This record gives sequence, structure tokens and C-alpha cells, in this order.
Amino acid sequence: MSNINDVTLILKELLIIYGSTTVSSLLFNKLYYIDRIQKSFKNSQRKLKYKDLSLKCEMDLQNVKDYCYAEKIISRIASCIPLFQILFTVSNIRRDKELYNEFFDERMEKINIDEAYERKRFLIEIKEAKIIPPDIRTRLEDEQYMPSENEYNRVKRLNRTRKVLKNQNNIKMRRESEE
Repeated sequence: MSNINDVTLILKELLIIYGSTTVSSLLFNKLYYIDRIQKSFKNSQRKLKYKDLSLKCEMDLQNVKDYCYAEKIISRIASCIPLFQILFTVSNIRRDKELYNEFFDERMEKINIDEAYERKRFLIEIKEAKIIPPDIRTRLEDEQYMPSENEYNRVKRLNRTRKVLKNQNNIKMRRESEE
């Protein structure tokens, strides 16, 4: 009988130790890891030149957001595994905060470069278009103007619609001449 009491007493003590290390690991990983990552991401996201990104750049930004989310989940899982609790938490506490800032700044700079490239491409194609809406035409006079993907798609739709209408008119004329 005393063996069972000894075993339950040891299990209770182990459970208390595990519970306290898990709670402290979760808390410190939140303070030194998750909060730092989120703050670094938000500060880096403010450095984006354009708020309305093209689809490609929006997907790149979403990948960075997904990375933050995955790191949050990994942190919580690692905080619950006994050996990783200590190793993961200690490495997060000792890690320099500037590493996170540099990581996200590099990603945002790449997104800015890609977005500038996309907008230059949009500008070239808009200038080559036959039909340009008046509001976009006035913006084209400004040398600093870089069109968004929505404006690019609007111009593209206008030019495509004209071609479709011409083809439909040609088909109607052919049908009338055949009859």
C-alpha cells in the first residue's frame, strides 16, 4: 500500500513540476518570442511603400503573415514538450531582438522592390493602351505616378471590351448578310 502512495506522491510532484515549467515556458515564450515577432512584423509592415499591393506581392505578404502564425503555434507546442520547454525558452530569451527586425525588414524590402517592378510594368502597359479613362490619363501626366493593379485591370477591361464589341458587331453583320 505504501508503494502506491509513494508512486502517486511522485506523480503529483512530477505533475506540479511539469505544470509550472509549462506555464512559465508559455509565458516567457509569449513575452520574448511571440510578442517580439509580432511587434517586429508590424513595424516592418509600416515600411511598405504601397498599401494596395498587387496580387503577387499580396501573396508574399500573406506568406510572411503565415510564417508568424506558424511560429506562434510552434512556440506553443515547444512550450509543452518537456525537454524543448527549457531549450526553446532559453534560446528565445537569449536571442537578440534585432534579428527579428532584420528578418522582417528584408522581407518587406523585397515586397517593396517587387511591387515597384509590377507598377512600372503596369504603367508601361497602360501607356500602350488605346483607351485610357480620363482620371487615369490625368494621373499619367505626373512623372511620379505608379498605377495600382486595380487601375491596370480597369484599363485592360476597357480595351478588351472594345475588341469584344467589335467582334460581336462583325458577327451580327455576317449573320445579317447571310440572311
